[in-house]
This record gives sequence, C-alpha cells and structure tokens, in this order.
Amino acid sequence: NKDDASFAYLKSKLKDKKIVVYERSKEVAGILPGAYNESNLAAALAVIENLGINKKEALKTLHSFELPTGRLQKVDLGQPFDIYIDFAHTPNALENVLSFLREKTKGRLIAVFGCAGERDTTKRPKMAEISTRLADFSIFTAEDPRNEKIEDILAQMERGVKNPQAKYVKIRERGEAISYAINKIAQKGDTVVICGKGHEKSMAYGHTEYPWSDYEAVKAAFKKYVHFMGIGGSGIGGVADLARKFGYQVSGCDLETSGHNVKHLKNVNLVVATPAVFFQSADNSEVIEAKKRGILMTWQEFLGKYLHQGKKVICITGTHGKSTTTAMVGKLLEDAGLDPLVSLGAKVEKWGGSTRFGKGKYFVTEADEFFDNFLNYHPEIMIINNIEFDHPDYFEDEESVLTSFRKFVGNLTGEKALIVNEDDPGVKKLLEGLDLNNVKLIKYHPRKDKLGFDLKVPGKHNVANALGVVALGKYLGINDPLVEKSLATFVGVGRRMELIGENKGIKIYDDYAHHPTAIAATLAGLREIYPNKRIWAIVEAHGFKRTKALINKYQGVFDKADMVVIGPIFKARDPETFGMTEKLIAQASKHKKALAFSKLDEMFDYLKKNLVSGDIVLVMGAGKSNLWTQKLLRK
Repeated sequence: NKDDASFAYLKSKLKDKKIVVYERSKEVAGILPGAYNESNLAAALAVIENLGINKKEALKTLHSFELPTGRLQKVDLGQPFDIYIDFAHTPNALENVLSFLREKTKGRLIAVFGCAGERDTTKRPKMAEISTRLADFSIFTAEDPRNEKIEDILAQMERGVKNPQAKYVKIRERGEAISYAINKIAQKGDTVVICGKGHEKSMAYGHTEYPWSDYEAVKAAFKKYVHFMGIGGSGIGGVADLARKFGYQVSGCDLETSGHNVKHLKNVNLVVATPAVFFQSADNSEVIEAKKRGILMTWQEFLGKYLHQGKKVICITGTHGKSTTTAMVGKLLEDAGLDPLVSLGAKVEKWGGSTRFGKGKYFVTEADEFFDNFLNYHPEIMIINNIEFDHPDYFEDEESVLTSFRKFVGNLTGEKALIVNEDDPGVKKLLEGLDLNNVKLIKYHPRKDKLGFDLKVPGKHNVANALGVVALGKYLGINDPLVEKSLATFVGVGRRMELIGENKGIKIYDDYAHHPTAIAATLAGLREIYPNKRIWAIVEAHGFKRTKALINKYQGVFDKADMVVIGPIFKARDPETFGMTEKLIAQASKHKKALAFSKLDEMFDYLKKNLVSGDIVLVMGAGKSNLWTQKLLRK
C-alpha cells in the first residue's frame, strides 16, 4: 500500500520478491465509505489484476460489494441521529472510523468502545486518546474483559486522555453504555458509533462466552418508553399492544378519553401517533413538543422501523379487502405452524384484537395507501388486491394513487415476490408502468380461477381475496389441502359483514364499507346469504370531500338492497361540506327507495317505525356507524 507509512520499509526488505504496489484511486472511490475502505478496495483490485482477471469485470463486481455486518453498519430505527456499529478494536482502526465519521457528522460525534481483557494493554490509553481527540463525547465500556477487572481496564484507558476539557464517562456494562449514548447524549444531527464488537455474537467474561450483539443492544436501548397518541384507534391500538409484547414500556392517550397533554411526554423516548393527529391536533402542545424533540412519528413508521426489523415482511395492500386478506394470510401461516406476527386494521376474535404476536420469521401487515403510510414498510412479499381512486383528501387523482403504489412496489426487498389480481383494471394500469426487473411476478385471475371449495365469508370479493392467499400459499410451499382447510374455516374479521345481534327478529350486521365499490360488493355478498329477505342498507358516507369526489360512483351501488337509508355524513377531516348532502347521495344512487336523513334522531325514528321482524339490516361506514348498530339493537 503506497499510501501507508510502512511502504518504504517493506519495499527495502522485499527486494528479492515480486512487489505489486497499489494506492487509492478514482476507480474505487465512493464504492464504500471511508478512505481506509478505498485502500481495501484498491488492494483487492491489485490482487485480482495480478491473477489475470479482467479489470473491467473486477470493477463491476467491486461496485456491487456491500460491507459485511458490523463494518460501519448503519442502524436506522427511526431516530433523529445516526448510529453505526463497527468492528474497530485497534488504535489504527478506531482512528480511521472516527476520522471518517468526524467529516460527515453535522452535530456531535459520540464514541462507545472498550478494550479487550488479556490482550495488548498498550493500546488502551492510545485508543482513549484517539477518541477524546476526534469525538465530542467518549464512553469507555466493556469489551470481552475475560479474567481482568473491567475497572482496571477502564482506568488504563483513562490514562490516555490528554485534553483536560475532554468529555467522557466510564460505564462498566456495555448495554448501559449504549443506552446512555442513545438516550442521554445523542440529539438530532449527532452520530453515535459503537466500536469493538461489530458482527460478534458473544462477549467473554471469565472463561465463558455469553450471548451478545451490539445491534440487539441498540434495539434494546430504544425499547424504553413509547407514548401512543390516538391509542383508541384499531390500527395504532394493536401496534401498541405488539410494542408491549416486544418489551417496550407503553402509554397512550386519545381525544375520546384522556385527551392530549404535554405532560404525557415525561421520560418518553418516542411519540407514536395516528395520522389523524397530524391533521386534527397539529397545534396541540403534545404534538409541538414531540416535534421539537424530534421523537414524533406515525404508528406505521414505528411499525416499519422498529417492529418489522429482522422479520420477513408480507404486506397486503389495495383499495379494498386488505383487512380480510391480511387475516386470511395470518390464519394460513398460523395453521401451517409458522407462528407469524400479524397487524391489520380490524379485530380477529381468535387473536383478541387487531394483531397477533408470534415468534416465527414472518410478519404479515395490512398496508394502507392513505398518507403514503405503506411507504414505511419494506416487504419481501406483497399482495395487491385491487387499486381504485380513493382518499381524495390526500390523493389528487387516480394517477397520484398509482404513483404511490409504484413507489411501494419499489420498496420490495429480499425475495421481491409480487402477487397481483391481474383482472383488476387498476392493477393492470399499475403493471404497465412498473419496472419488474428482479421481481417475481405472480398473477391470479378471479374472473376465471376457481377456489374449488366454499368459503364461510360470502361474496365474490372474498373469493378474489382468497385467491390471492392461495397464490401466496403455493409460493411459500404450503400444501394445497392445508390452504383449503385454512381458508374454508376462515370466519371473517370484525366490522366486515359482522352479525352484531338480533332485535325483535331483525338481524343487524355491521360493516366497514364506505367506498361505493365496497358497499356494492358487501351488499352482493349479503344477498347471497338472504336471497328472499328484505335487506336494508344504512349508510354513513365518510367525509364531505370524499363524497364529492365519489358521488358519481353511487349509481346502482344499492341495487341489491330493498331499502336504503343515507344517514348523516361523517365529517372526518373536512373543514367544510363542499356542497354535499345526504340527499345528493340518495339521488345519485338512482335507487327508488333511498331516503336521506341529516339528523340521527329522525333517522332512528323512521327505522323504529318501519323495520319489521325478518328484515336484514346492514349498517356501513368507517366513522361512527358502529354506534348506530348498537342503538338499533337497543331500540
């Protein structure tokens, strides 16, 4: 290495040997971080050239090279500062790493490292001197002390501190040192680097190797106190429950119960919020303080950056059917003995909520496009049920929806398996503009493909959902009889054509459907069950802006219902009505027996007078309509 201080000495001593001289060059610049890594790459290139291998091909290979685990390994868990793990455990290696990070760090550089027991003692003060010179804050800690006392090693390191103004602490326990750096010292823009152990999976105390991982220690440092804003929501509430089972301390607040208050943030490491908070409570003191401290994120971001880590993620996405399909997939993997983790936006009775905790390698997640929430996930396998324009309060038009889905497909990693309903018009448009290089594309076709068995959940839309799960089962190598048995015994999820109860001979169902397409599909499924009964569709439209964007899609939506009642529109996040009324929805549907009510008491009075024994009532909506079903049961 011509750049190294040993070059002249080695050259003089090796006169009778063939010498290949290398040095850093533009050819390998930028492939890996740090000047020392450029030297490593130059050395590799010199060896390859000396073996007669084509230089152009060699460079192509080197450009695809990634650093091994534990070598400047960046850890991104959503924190507002950088964290690196590196194997540097000699003075030269430590100086190289710290010098590189010193140049790229905008804030303070914080170094955590130790010196091994029963190894070279002269390097201990040298490494401390290097760290206190290059880093803004140093933490001396344990690193394989073996049969030496940690206190003695730390004292020897401390002797190398030359600068009386140097900021450093000595912390015996390595996990505590890492937690101290992350939770007590690091702030937005800083860099924390943890050196000495890198990829290693154990730490030597005495003659025993105990399990240890710097990466896991970093994760554990964040498993402190997480506060969930909007914890009453089904999605965020389920994630909060998973966080508890992952070992986090969890607290929560909700506008419907305790409200939001800055006092909730005492000793909190992260604030995780439902996206609604960013719209409805952006000026709240709790939100402002969390932003100021750089610890605010959506629950989807928390799920993707913290809980998904180390798992093979399977995401189910699309405009309709996500929750049901996610539950189907979760049940299939559970029935196959794969013990998955699952997160969705609806309750599964067997799991006691909207999530399932497991110790298997798979994490099945419902991926919602609103607010681009799904871009927080990086799945290995993705199922896309369908794509249609929705969420006009966020997306401008269908093309903006497709753009988000294209970005999400671009998040595929690892196996990169994409399972799609090719019969869906929106999915077809998506596929036309996709770069599918290195993506395993698996198609299913609800119009012609047959399940070959009956489902307990009715409707053609659920057959389409199940076909996507069948395709996944085949991809994962789960045998056909098990897939069939699992799907055939699937009983659905909460608020998806859920029979809430019966009152005076009137059956009352609750459903989350609020998009015209979903409403029509749900009514068609209910008609399959009750071909000769009088079906009532009671609808709560979701949002005035959304209603305006979708008003033309209501025609014919209620054709499978005998009676239609349009209840008060749920306000959602709208600042105004955009000229929309319940009567306009009824008129747009062209249903001869559609009635509109802007007041709840008038609606319930009408229903009380006109519902009779034998009627089937289906209440649909995503706002407060589930409370309507409870009131109908009591009346």
